Amino acid sequence: MSRPVIAGLMVVALFLGLATGLPVAFVLGSIAVCFSLALWGPASLYALVASGLSVLNNYVLLAIPLFILMAMILFRSGIAEDMYDAVHKWSGPVRGGLAMATVLVCTLFAAVSGILTGVVVSMGLIALPSMFKRNYRKDMALGSILGGSTLGPLIPPSVPAIVYGIMAGTSIGGLFAGGLITGCIISFLFIVYIGVRSYIQKDLCPALPKEERPALREKLYSLRHLILPGLLIAGVLGAIFTGAATPTEASGIGVLGALICAGIRRRLTIEDLKESIIRCLSLTSMIIWLLIGASAYNSTFLGAGGMQLMKSLLSVVPGGPTGVVIVCILIVFILGMLMDQTAIIIITASLFAPIITSLGIDKLWFGIIYLVALMLGNLTPPFGWAMFILKGVAPPDVTLSDLYRAAFPFAVVDTFAIALFIAFPWMIMWFPPLLAKIH
Repeated sequence: MSRPVIAGLMVVALFLGLATGLPVAFVLGSIAVCFSLALWGPASLYALVASGLSVLNNYVLLAIPLFILMAMILFRSGIAEDMYDAVHKWSGPVRGGLAMATVLVCTLFAAVSGILTGVVVSMGLIALPSMFKRNYRKDMALGSILGGSTLGPLIPPSVPAIVYGIMAGTSIGGLFAGGLITGCIISFLFIVYIGVRSYIQKDLCPALPKEERPALREKLYSLRHLILPGLLIAGVLGAIFTGAATPTEASGIGVLGALICAGIRRRLTIEDLKESIIRCLSLTSMIIWLLIGASAYNSTFLGAGGMQLMKSLLSVVPGGPTGVVIVCILIVFILGMLMDQTAIIIITASLFAPIITSLGIDKLWFGIIYLVALMLGNLTPPFGWAMFILKGVAPPDVTLSDLYRAAFPFAVVDTFAIALFIAFPWMIMWFPPLLAKIH
């Protein structure tokens, strides 16, 4: 049996394993062990252990638990609630203003957390009741939260960007720089969509009644709530973009800054801190096991002829390098309907990266497009992680069908953004080189 055929059997085994519902890490690891034993015997298991250890020895991995801990502390200390209150006071008088404010606060909160879960929960508990109270239609109220919350994989400090950078060998600082611009563009597109649709359908998102609109003095006073998160964003991203700190060192700055913010607000109890640490350990352990399983699987897959298989399949794709990029993005999109975004990165990033490089495609540009496609997976059924999280905090009368309908137009905007960035790469690639020159 030829090597590419064996690699193909590994792919089939992977999808069969995922269909069983078993944890992805253990599916990856068990397939690697079985095929390694069959191909090379017991001695090959030492190589699998060595590949796992080489991944765990990566210094950048330290940034993952620290950024997650920072996000948990900020969520528990009520930073998101204060940001929404401030933006809500300024945008409420505009038709669709609360939905626009929700997207904007999701963008800001993504910039101080880097993970999706906290943003969805916060906005589901804070923004959703406020919009329902003011007669916003379900699709727009739910959609603004779903669309805005998925910016987490893009806007730094993004945990998925760190995992992708490790697996694909791409500059994490470059991904952060490109992701910041890309996330802001998509956030702007969401706001434009909300504004245009609210203008056309006047009963969709009514403006705040005049009697509920705050005075100018109250609006100005509310801006104080943006000072702490603004300083934290500037501290973390400024340290990375100016070269003063690596992403790993900046994650430590972020945790310290989050603790200082929580201390100033005096809303983080010992119990809150304990829950934040437990949640951080849980998420980090999941990611580490995925990395170990993926390292074993990828080593075996490549040894069995996986790269030859991938190249032969992609060589028949029409459209040259652009066609290959589109196919890779479609694969990520399809997987996004079936599994968690971290698992997708673990499975595909290290396989796509060498192919993209061999075709002369800018791997940083591809990495940013990849993260946008990953973000789209959170909005599409049946997996739709953002939808399941929001369902858990939404009122009982909100069904999954409501969430699917609400997510669809925002998924269309995401798809439009991907097409835009493929057609005009300069839109998202001007910032990383600019930072490199500054350094």
